[in-house]
Amino acid sequence: MPVLAQGWQGALPFVVQSICTEPTALPFEAGCGARRPALAAASLPWRKFDWSGTQASDAVLAARRGQPVARQNFDFGDGPRRFGVLDNQPGRSGDGGDLIGQRGADTAIMMTEDGTGGVQWFQGPGCEEEPEGGLGGWLLFDDQAGPQWRARVARLRITRASARCPLRYVPAYTRWRRLAIVYPWWDGDRAGAPFTAESIISEHYDGWDIVRARHLERFWFARDLGKLRWERWERGAGETSLPACPAITGADAPGPDWRLADCRFWTRFRRGDQAIPPWPAAE
Repeated sequence: MPVLAQGWQGALPFVVQSICTEPTALPFEAGCGARRPALAAASLPWRKFDWSGTQASDAVLAARRGQPVARQNFDFGDGPRRFGVLDNQPGRSGDGGDLIGQRGADTAIMMTEDGTGGVQWFQGPGCEEEPEGGLGGWLLFDDQAGPQWRARVARLRITRASARCPLRYVPAYTRWRRLAIVYPWWDGDRAGAPFTAESIISEHYDGWDIVRARHLERFWFARDLGKLRWERWERGAGETSLPACPAITGADAPGPDWRLADCRFWTRFRRGDQAIPPWPAAE
């Protein structure tokens, strides 16, 4: 096992995808054999794409300041944007990702980068004593995740630099649970038989509780595959044009007055050696 993986056992299989003994096999297939965490590298033997085939998302193990982190990148390949190349220049913005780390028993998003917001660090209380390590931030789940919801009000604020601390924090009601989920998928352009993966669903609300929240972001992290699905929900009426996102366990509205505003579902797998773009902001 890579040295990096030895210090992060609990959440690691859910936030980093695995490579099989047979490299082009997928972790849920019978021919996978032994598994190891996928390490940050110039290429991978398979990648997962959204159902439209226009965005790839890889979950790899890396290091930052000597500590293991997961890089969940986003790589667009539509129009002028190309797969395997970091397209975040003016006129081609979009590529980036989430940097995920461990804070005690918690797993949290440390930083995100996208074409709209640029680099954003999620800080929590304690930032002054330990930059990038303050409690709170964008909490995902803890190491006690089980079939029943666990919940906590996290406190966070966005800054533009990892060593910059905010003056105050805002509440984010967060809950998570762990259960087996059936996923539809595509093997390239051919539909595969649904597979089942142990998964953690994490919900992040913008307030003290669900009743007072206006927005929800929901994530599915599957064992040996990393993040497979993301949703954004909003209160209020209205229709939204969405990428293809089929119904799966956990994808229900949090209440009668909520609507699904956006969604990505990365279960279109393409096999064979494929280039992975660099991500300088995560170094």
